[in-house]
Amino acid sequence: MKILKKRAWAAIIDVFILGLIIGILQFLNPNLFDGRGYLLILFIIPLFLRDILFRNASLGKVLCRIAIYGNDWKAPSLWLLIKRSFLTATIGYGIFMKSKFIDGGVISLFDWERDTLGTRVIDKRIYKELESIAKNRNGDFAKNMTELYNEYLRSLYLK
Repeated sequence: MKILKKRAWAAIIDVFILGLIIGILQFLNPNLFDGRGYLLILFIIPLFLRDILFRNASLGKVLCRIAIYGNDWKAPSLWLLIKRSFLTATIGYGIFMKSKFIDGGVISLFDWERDTLGTRVIDKRIYKELESIAKNRNGDFAKNMTELYNEYLRSLYLK
């Protein structure tokens, strides 16, 4: 499955689990959302903190076997994960819609994420394959991984 589809499934899983938790909490305490602002705390904030759960992935990403990496191909800092979650849920969604329905190429979403946020979301199986190639090449590991992953994405989305 292509990485974009896995990312979409991971987002759906994350929202479903969060909604399930909120539903259970409301069932257990019907007065929980009586105008105290708990909805903001229980729904919006966890969406922006979801990727810190496993240090570089949300529960949905773990189940879909994908993870987030920074420019150095290590787990990003907590601040970058929070910033990334907020920006991908707002600006990133707009870029996706534009690229999917106007420009015709979703590769711009991956380019924006890499260039603006310094992060990448990659399938763990693909990561292992590219990692073994990058380690066997001369030069900087992070640079080799970036080149290999960019080639991989372009082979998928620029046909």
